[in-house]
Amino acid sequence: MIFSPKCNNSITLTSFVHVHYILVSCTKQWSKTQQQEEKFPERKSQYIKYCKKYPWMIKYVWEKGEYDMKYVICDMDGTLLDSKKRLPSKLNKVIDELKKRDVIFGIASGRQYFNLYEQFPDHRDDMLFIAENGGIVYQGNSPVFADALPMEDIQRVIIKARQIKDSYPIACGMKSAYLETEDAQFLKNAHMYYAHLEIVDDILTAIQNDQIAKITLYDKRNAQTNSYAAIKADTGSLRPVVSGEDWVDISNPTTSKGNAIAMLKTKYHLDSDDFVAFGDFMNDYEMMKECTYSYAMANAHPDLKAVCNYETCSNDEDGVIKAICALYDLDYEAL
Repeated sequence: MIFSPKCNNSITLTSFVHVHYILVSCTKQWSKTQQQEEKFPERKSQYIKYCKKYPWMIKYVWEKGEYDMKYVICDMDGTLLDSKKRLPSKLNKVIDELKKRDVIFGIASGRQYFNLYEQFPDHRDDMLFIAENGGIVYQGNSPVFADALPMEDIQRVIIKARQIKDSYPIACGMKSAYLETEDAQFLKNAHMYYAHLEIVDDILTAIQNDQIAKITLYDKRNAQTNSYAAIKADTGSLRPVVSGEDWVDISNPTTSKGNAIAMLKTKYHLDSDDFVAFGDFMNDYEMMKECTYSYAMANAHPDLKAVCNYETCSNDEDGVIKAICALYDLDYEAL
């Protein structure tokens, strides 16, 4: 059965027949021998050319049983969550179906681990959590990896951040997150992303007994033009990344969602074909480059779409769930 997500950019019958003909022709050639299967990367660009816009065609042209993706990794904000910050209503059933196929569902987010863990009470102990944009990785409630920042660079960034108008720093650690202000708007946003949060007089004093994996700046103006512009030259060895309209994340230059995926590949002897990934913003960029099945949301940043192999519906159109259903031959309407 062909599963066609009901997105605004639905294909015409003419487009469908054209893509169907080309993909089936290619697939017949690709599936002849094991040797040809091993050469798939050489032909992948041709396949991607016709599937990038129509991701639901993948399941149609490949024989059932050829899929062996072991992880499905989703960004949260702008990707899995809709614009009202709600999880998909069909998510629990989809995760149940993935578990039956021995596929691990995971989250890769700039959010705090504790925040992510609390949002998935039915499946969290079986899930992978890539938190703080790759700075902290947990399998269930077991830590796998942490990339702590040097104290010298933390001090440099916090001192500079305090000088930026309408910008508020948060030090994100293994034990908690730390901030210095009681600004009502800031706290409302901070509590949305941090389940363990401490308001302190001095961040630099409070973090002495913790490992800090990331410093985040919340910007009440515009993260790109205000906080990022002011601090990008004063982060020492650390790397600043705009992770949303209101947020700048500052971490080690090696820290990224992509590096976390690369670490998992090495640790568990996996490769890019084992990963499906979904994202919408530039803090997902490195992750997409590590995954063969990289999906940009319809609402994604144009530069992210450029690096992804596929595109799905927007976060308000259940794009993640629809693409997973297409990949794993699930009946979206019946879930």
